[in-house]
Amino acid sequence: MNTFVKKMGLDTSVFQFTDVLSVEDWALDMVPKPVTAVLMVYPIKETSRKFDEEQRLRIENDGQIVSDKLFYMKQTVRNGCGTIGLLHAIANSVSKVRLGLGLGLTYIHLLWCLFY
Repeated sequence: MNTFVKKMGLDTSVFQFTDVLSVEDWALDMVPKPVTAVLMVYPIKETSRKFDEEQRLRIENDGQIVSDKLFYMKQTVRNGCGTIGLLHAIANSVSKVRLGLGLGLTYIHLLWCLFY
């Protein structure tokens, strides 16, 4: 991931992605601090589909308050969850990360300027 985001323009001398082996204390203690974003990729199962539907219905009925500073884009391609997750992590951390001259991060910066 670090090679990919470096090519996109992220200054990886300051911010890097690190694998988290477990959510148990022993593993979380190995994660470099501070943590700016967490990217969790997991397989979609029937349980998660059911939960998604329940959440969709709850939001439809009760509404939802979402910060206007939250960057979100819908994933429309198959197997793009990791890439979209990386873009979300970076775009929602623009106040903390330095964006270089990579094409991908220039795109994120442009989206922020247009919509926020």
